[in-house]
Amino acid sequence: MAAQGYMVGNQSKNTKFFGKSGSNFERTSAKIRLPDDCTVGFIVEKMLGIPMVHCPFFHSHLENLLLISQRSLPQQVTLSYGMFENKMNSIEVKGSFSKEEDPSRFRTVHCILYPSTSWCPPFT
Repeated sequence: MAAQGYMVGNQSKNTKFFGKSGSNFERTSAKIRLPDDCTVGFIVEKMLGIPMVHCPFFHSHLENLLLISQRSLPQQVTLSYGMFENKMNSIEVKGSFSKEEDPSRFRTVHCILYPSTSWCPPFT
């Protein structure tokens, strides 16, 4: 699949999409030995030549997620979690779910942002 990619200065160039499964995307990810989110950045910036803009609201499991404050959750675009040096790397939030019940903290974040969800317990 291809489309017009728009660039700075109102220019465009033909852009091929990288499908994810069994494709150029997987081969590219394996070649650069980075996870899928980093592969997307590599394809956009290095292969397509489109400069990326840093945005502090996109987060990867490759950064220290403890630095993200609970107060800033409504502004975040993406969050992540993972293991780093045999320790869980996730955001630090207080809520109705324990870390054992919710190690990724995604259920807790959901209930902070959407407390009226039927499966969200009341925050105590």
